[in-house]
Amino acid sequence: MLVNGYAGLAVDEVEGVLAVDVKHLDARSVEEPTSQSVIRGPKEGFTESAQTNMSLIRRRLLNVNLRFEKHTIGEQSGTHLYIAYIEGGIDPDLLWKLRTSIQKTKINSVFDSGNIENILRPKGFALFPTIYSSERPDAICEFLLERRAAVIVNGSPYVLAFPAAMRDFFKSPEDQYQWVVFGNFTRYLRYAAFLISLFISALYIAATNYQQELVPTILLISIASQREGVPFPAVIEILLMEVTFEILREAGTRMPRIVGQAISVVGALVLGQAAVEAGIVGNFAVIIVAMAAISGFAAPVYTFGSNVRLLRFALIIIASLFGIYGLILSACFLIIHLIRLTTFGFSYFDPIRLFRSKSN
Repeated sequence: MLVNGYAGLAVDEVEGVLAVDVKHLDARSVEEPTSQSVIRGPKEGFTESAQTNMSLIRRRLLNVNLRFEKHTIGEQSGTHLYIAYIEGGIDPDLLWKLRTSIQKTKINSVFDSGNIENILRPKGFALFPTIYSSERPDAICEFLLERRAAVIVNGSPYVLAFPAAMRDFFKSPEDQYQWVVFGNFTRYLRYAAFLISLFISALYIAATNYQQELVPTILLISIASQREGVPFPAVIEILLMEVTFEILREAGTRMPRIVGQAISVVGALVLGQAAVEAGIVGNFAVIIVAMAAISGFAAPVYTFGSNVRLLRFALIIIASLFGIYGLILSACFLIIHLIRLTTFGFSYFDPIRLFRSKSN
């Protein structure tokens, strides 16, 4: 307790020592979330202080059954984390599995909730993220009200929620603050953007290389005329633009905030236009890659969009080798994988059975 900022008070002829909390740590003030911004809704976001994060949740859930269960993890760091849940509402099996997984964890140090996310990730092969992380207290409170649990890690502004379903990664906290019709429309729009981001580049390669009969004749002639003089096949053309855009995205993220956005936007415009004028790629390829990249940003959770970027490269290679038939088989494999995927014993793809108690 002395290491954690307590002072020991010993009194003569009194057995034991009193531990008095005297620490005062400077912490970042509550600010607007950087990764999940909304136009309408609360502007408060979690900070690196676990005590502040618990108070933000408690302020929104005035429930006497709300519990914060403290654990210590990290042999060297001794990081405190808290399991948040509503007693009597959470599935006992889920709470037991989460508590057991944390207690059995042997790790040297923990500095962010990302370390816990990697540890608690389901064993086996998973193409999509199975743990939801958020900077928004209202999003985490919604998870708690749906009979789920959250993990708050001291030192991290991202709170984890368990278990997560695929549909959670397409929900924005702003959806519940709007007219229900418009909220559902924007959610379905995100599903469409996910499919566009995942398949449009591969479909372009499959259609232009193997199944030209699927493309309208006028559009096919236009694509062929634009690609006249391009020295590379369509797959190299798309991969070249995809890799270039990924480098621009990474450079814009690592650059200082003042110049990062300008470099990413200007770099994309200048390089794209210069590549077209030099005859390295065609105009249609630039449009396809831009549509895939912009659609990927429609996902409210960044980690889900990152996984889609990796899958897009795999589908491009498959389309270049097997055409539309390879894409159909890949889509079937993805659907089967999603159906079979579980997180803490709950289905990842079934929104009906996910939060239904086994006793009901």
